Parts: sequence; C-alpha cells; structure tokens
Amino acid sequence: MRKVFSISLLLLSLFLTSCRVRYRHQVEAPGTPAKWKYGIGGFARYDGYEDVAGDLEVAVRDYKKPGSQVTVKFVGVIHIGDKLYYKEIQKILDRCDLVLYEGVKVKGTNPFKQAKKPKDMYWPMAQILGLTTQLHEIDYRRKHFKHCDVTLPRTAKTLPQLKQMAKAMQLMGKLLKWKKRLSSILPVKTMEDYLKHTYALTLTKTQNVDFRQIGKQLEPMIRALELYRKKYPGNPYIEKLYRQLQELKQSFERLGKFILEERNLYVIKKLKKEIERAEKLKKPYTIALFYGAAHMPDLEKRLAKIGYKPVKTTWLKAWRINTPH
Repeated sequence: MRKVFSISLLLLSLFLTSCRVRYRHQVEAPGTPAKWKYGIGGFARYDGYEDVAGDLEVAVRDYKKPGSQVTVKFVGVIHIGDKLYYKEIQKILDRCDLVLYEGVKVKGTNPFKQAKKPKDMYWPMAQILGLTTQLHEIDYRRKHFKHCDVTLPRTAKTLPQLKQMAKAMQLMGKLLKWKKRLSSILPVKTMEDYLKHTYALTLTKTQNVDFRQIGKQLEPMIRALELYRKKYPGNPYIEKLYRQLQELKQSFERLGKFILEERNLYVIKKLKKEIERAEKLKKPYTIALFYGAAHMPDLEKRLAKIGYKPVKTTWLKAWRINTPH
C-alpha cells in the first residue's frame, strides 16, 4: 500500500508541476476590458485565453412573444460550479411563477425533493475541480418547482444506462481518492485552476454540442497521462489510472445519444403545454426552464418556431477562476 501511494505521489507531483496557468489580474493592467469568447450556441462565454485564466459565465435569457404576457426564461446552468453561482440562480428561480427543472429520475426515487441529497454523478468531478454541484446547492422543494424530464423505469432496456452512470461515478470516485491523499502536501489548487481553465477553453470552442462527445471533457487529463506513459513505459500504476480514464470516457459517450435526443423532445413538449396554460391566465407570468446550458441552443430553435424571441440576456459567473470569491 505504501508503495502504491509513493508511486501515486510521484505521478501526481509530475502532473501538478506541468500545470501552468496565470490569471488575468496578474498579466493585465487594472480595468482591462474582458475579451469574451462565446460557445455552446452563445449560452457560455469565457474571458481566458492561452495559458491565462479568466472566468466562465453562463447565460440566463428571457424570451417574449408579441401579444403574449408570458415570459419564458431559459436559466442555462452548468452542473458543476461555484457555491455563489448557485445562490444567484436560486434567487432568479424564486422570482419566477413556475420552474420546470431538469433531472433524469429512476421510477420510485426523487433525489431532488430530499433535504439531504445523495451524491450525483457530477459530485466526484466537482470535488476534483474544487467546486460543488447543482443538485447539492439548489433547493428543489419550492412549491413552484416542477420536474420536467424523463423518468426511467427499472427495466431491461434502461438497466444498461443506469449501470453506465454507476460505473462512471465509481471511476470518478477513484480519481477523487488520489486527490484527497495528496491535498495536504501538494498545491492542488494549481491543478484545479489548470483543469477548469482547460475545460473552459474547450467549452467556448464548442458551438453545436453533441452529447455523444461528452467524454471529450476528460481528454486534458488523458493527454497529461500519455506523456508519463512515454516517460515511464510499463509502470503499472500509470497504466491503471490511464485505463480508468479511458473507460470513463467511453461510459460518458455511450450515454450521449439518450441525453440529447430523447430529453430535448420531452422538455419542449411539456414547455408548450405550460405556455398554453399560462396564456389563459391573461396576466404577466414567467416560466423558467432550468436546464443544462448545452441543451439550450436546440431548445431555443424549437421555441422560435412558436413565436418566442430573445429580449434580454444576463450573465452569471459559474467558475470564478480569475475573480476571488
């Protein structure tokens, strides 16, 4: 066990020393305006560049239809973020009349309404990045919150999907254990900021999100390990961690088709019904669609077909890499 830990320490030490990132406040004069780079169909933006870290922001966008008193508010969200980010989202949602929220459920369970919420599939990755998760920070017990996502039955057809989710969580949990062992003796914040910066750059380069490519989020860590595989060929501990990351990437990719095709069709159907109901009230009414930002470009196109156009956009800081909390 001691030998395994020492090899792990060597590997992570090498990885951490290769993580170089500077911050905008270090390299730019005070007051320098941000040069935002936009991604995910205009629902995410990042003011970092090259090896200089900034802040990742996600859009909240209002839509109106001529002659209607109903406002549709797309509260785009990233499932892993700063605690303060989710507090700001909670305030926005609490000012709406109805919140239709995302979240795949398994029949007979409702993790969103529990006071003590279970750890979801994003929790290990959030901890690796020094962040928290949407499920843990948002209070879904509000009376105007309504679930608007698919519910999976426990059948032979859905069991493979459930097993993939469980496997992904298990593999991410193993990576988290490595980080916790080293957190007291290595500058892990450097690693956290490096990874967040790398992922933020990737997000803003992505315009049309293909959920079948979700596993690409792990590629920065995989590329870093490839360097050490070449430097230490045959090292069993490096090879084991490398295989775990590859397996996790494949697990996420297999979930992609389900995430994109089935759920977007479901949510837009439900949203249309709620709009029709709200219009009958003959008074100002705001419906928030609280969904992952990556779903929003496709949903925005579908919303435009029934006459709704964007009228206002607010940006919230999801990852404060450059800005102190």
